[in-house]
Amino acid sequence: MDNGLDRMYRSMILENTRLLVKGLERLHQAYDLEQVRNHQQLENPWQMDKLRQFIKTSYQNSRDGEKFLYQNPNAELFRFRKLSSLQKEDATCLSGMLLLYHQLQVLEGIPVDQLSDAYETLCNSIRIIQGADMCYLVFRRQTDTRILCASSVNRECLDSQLGSREAEKLLDRLVKNEEIQTITEGVYLENGVEVLDGRKPLENWQDVQFLLLPILLYDAQGANREEQTYLICQRKIENAWNPDSPNTLLRVRDTLFLRGQLAQALMRDLYSLLAGLREYRDISRRSKEGDPLQILHISDLHVTEKNCQVIKKAITRLKLEDGPFDFLVITGDVAQGRSAAGDLERHYDCAAEVIRALAFRMWSEIEGGEQILRQDWKRRTIIIPGNHDYASMNELETQHGENHRASAGGRPAAKEGSAMAKFTYYINFVRKLLDEDIGELIDSNLNEVRRYDKMGVDFLCFNTSIMANPARNNKVHLDKDFAQQVIHRLTSESKERFLIFLGHHGPGYPVDYVSDEYLERYICRNITKQYAEGIKKDLDSDRQLALSQLKDSLEKLEYTSGKSLLDNDFIQVWLLENEEKTLPDAIRNKVIRRRKKTRLYHELTFLLEQLSREETERSINERYQKIIAEIRRTELLSQNDQQAYRMVFEQLNQGLALTACLSGHTHEWNMDRVRNHYVAKRFQWERIEQKPGSDKLERKISLHYGVCKLTWGEEKPNVNYEQWDEDVLVT
Repeated sequence: MDNGLDRMYRSMILENTRLLVKGLERLHQAYDLEQVRNHQQLENPWQMDKLRQFIKTSYQNSRDGEKFLYQNPNAELFRFRKLSSLQKEDATCLSGMLLLYHQLQVLEGIPVDQLSDAYETLCNSIRIIQGADMCYLVFRRQTDTRILCASSVNRECLDSQLGSREAEKLLDRLVKNEEIQTITEGVYLENGVEVLDGRKPLENWQDVQFLLLPILLYDAQGANREEQTYLICQRKIENAWNPDSPNTLLRVRDTLFLRGQLAQALMRDLYSLLAGLREYRDISRRSKEGDPLQILHISDLHVTEKNCQVIKKAITRLKLEDGPFDFLVITGDVAQGRSAAGDLERHYDCAAEVIRALAFRMWSEIEGGEQILRQDWKRRTIIIPGNHDYASMNELETQHGENHRASAGGRPAAKEGSAMAKFTYYINFVRKLLDEDIGELIDSNLNEVRRYDKMGVDFLCFNTSIMANPARNNKVHLDKDFAQQVIHRLTSESKERFLIFLGHHGPGYPVDYVSDEYLERYICRNITKQYAEGIKKDLDSDRQLALSQLKDSLEKLEYTSGKSLLDNDFIQVWLLENEEKTLPDAIRNKVIRRRKKTRLYHELTFLLEQLSREETERSINERYQKIIAEIRRTELLSQNDQQAYRMVFEQLNQGLALTACLSGHTHEWNMDRVRNHYVAKRFQWERIEQKPGSDKLERKISLHYGVCKLTWGEEKPNVNYEQWDEDVLVT
């Protein structure tokens, strides 16, 4: 099978596994909170008989799949076909997934023939069920229970009384597949009689039949009292049993399986698949052995329909003399953003053209470049979002309704306020461009880990734009505990690996722009300082003007609704109207309460009183100095907060892995640096020049990019970062 197609199947398996693990929670909610709904469908013996027969036949014919395909009645239903390249972990995962997916379909009343094309392809892969031992456990429990219920010899066991501790002991031994001869040793009924009292030792599974029903009965009854139980049976077990009634055959059909096996099996297979996917996605170095591993780093393309062709032309003329490159890293602001949904989608289409042109420029002229462009350039390209990559939430609202905003790649709509919704167009852009998911997502804010084992490099990609805003000096909020946890996990593995932090806003940027300290600082810097300096300057020339200015500053200090100081904060993130009414109010009230308690407010008020009373210039200067001291105090608070943010990334260097930080978002000011922190300047393309003696205008584009070189030395690995500026004229 083609490697690309194989990777597609594996990615599909992984994504569906994630969804089905979440499906366990849906099962729990549906069974426990909506017991009556879908009850008849759930208890349909015909459906479960068909599923049981499918499991049995799959296990017996796993080595003779072709014969099974055309004889089994489920073959047409699931449209099986042979995928010979699937590995064992895929088949193991698929067998469990199919069971759970079938249960979900039946539960929700969705006909199986309405499966999406993607899941039909996935179900085709079930043909090779070498991991059917997981299903076989369920099949044996169900079959033996049926035999037991229909057997007069074992009917006496229906009245067996197993205590909770003894039942749990047997369940644990059965699940662990311990030796049959010892599985009941030391297990007693509540009357003190040993289970095997007066019987010969167990020799085979048939001798275990009489144990199964009491265990499953206890398990089902106990499930009614446990919060985290996935209970198939909705009707309480009664003392009077009719072994010939079909309603009794499957009352407890999957309790043991769903409770004890499926969740663990899916999670185990999920980790196995992640490892498999990493292996399939892994790539080899393009640089020669012993040469540095090289990363081409750019940022802030800000692509629109208007500048797309200009940037593409500039890229074709770009001179990249430091290749060959192993990775292309783009740290945010791919599109200009802040546009209507339709425009934003077109901007991302243009951005995809630009990135393809850049990849072609990087790898087309090197040895083996044709193979890279044909096979794995997409796996060598890593993109993270910036603050300009937000979607227009108002547009999404009109498209997807009040409670659900976005549907990313055909998946269930993201909940209100979710980062997945705000970055919907960015997510779809990445999936479409790179033909894969967003990597190993490690939380709902699009933070991810990209691992390359053969290269010895891990990329820790943070979405720092969730709470970032250029209207507020680019303050960033990042969960420090989360960052430390992930960093600790990755840096503790090997000293021979590089760990590269990617974030649009690097550690040099301040944090938490909605914190009390920051807002206090903002008020000081942008209002108080301005007017205080004006007052001092204008005291002698125009006292009334100074008094008017200070009154204005106090009014602005008093009123900070979503339409004044905080307005841009919420325009930038494209909140809905109801959010603009609630969230700004909450922040505004918090700020007002904080502000009224600060000395700053009292100092300004007192200064206003002094001006009104025409106090001496000396007293006014004293008050002015106090205001400046207050400003410095709030500056220090913000610096302390910023230092705490930096400490998170300083910890990168305390682990076993060598680390570096790549970011973007640079403006006209210079950012402070932390150790091994490197910034890619934005592309400047707006400048227009005219050739001497020519009527034509040329656009002068300054292409800024960085080359990060990672070298494994004999004593200590090292990182070298070089920034390049190249001016390109485009007619």
